[in-house]
Amino acid sequence: MDDRLGTIESGKLADIVVVRGDPVHDIEAVGRPENILLVMKDGKVRSDRGAFFTLADR
Repeated sequence: MDDRLGTIESGKLADIVVVRGDPVHDIEAVGRPENILLVMKDGKVRSDRGAFFTLADR
């Protein structure tokens, strides 16, 4: 599974949540929906409120 998991790089699966703010200093930022900018599940974009990707990227 090391060839598919463990790092964030092209060709690997990933579950990633990008939030506005620093959850290390404000964990409650994760609980506020307006702060959730990007959600990726299994390497696929599920929500992109931060406009990190274009439709062509998906």
